[in-house]
Amino acid sequence: MSTTQTIARATAVIAGFTLLSKVLGFVREMALAWVFGASAATDAYLVAYTVPNVVFAILGGALTVMVVPLFASYAAAGKKEEAWRLFAVFSTLLSAILLAVVLVGLPLARQIVWLVAPGLPEGTARLAASMLAVMLPGVLFLTPGSLYSGLLVIAFTLAGLKYGIVAVGTLLGNTYCLSSKLLVEKRWGMV
Repeated sequence: MSTTQTIARATAVIAGFTLLSKVLGFVREMALAWVFGASAATDAYLVAYTVPNVVFAILGGALTVMVVPLFASYAAAGKKEEAWRLFAVFSTLLSAILLAVVLVGLPLARQIVWLVAPGLPEGTARLAASMLAVMLPGVLFLTPGSLYSGLLVIAFTLAGLKYGIVAVGTLLGNTYCLSSKLLVEKRWGMV
């Protein structure tokens, strides 16, 4: 199998696991609604969760989709030094941007909540801002994790190793969130 075919196969496997992860994410949201129903705490959680999720989608998803294939094409062409230089520059830049987003976002959590959900009652908005302050730093780990996961798949593929285990990571994350909602939060609550 050629390198191009191998990378295409790896991409298809990742896409399949991503689709499965999205379905599991939908089930996770259904579990949230089932466990907590419509409440101020649920509203606050959903607003607070939206901001890091958007940052992750833009920086973790879109930019990773751009950089990982570039890395793969350099590596497949035998330009490994250039591939690693590209990755080093990009991951450093990504980390700096994420750190800036978090450092600016933490003190402005209340204003960000107001921008995301302008009609939220004051108490709910305060709770959402508190939750956002806890959730936002997570992008410092989740976003590079997405980048490194994509890189691992390419590295495994180019080395002729099985890469499916790397693609299972998002499924494990959603499974953890789903099980925590069903098993833990029902007993102790969201906050």
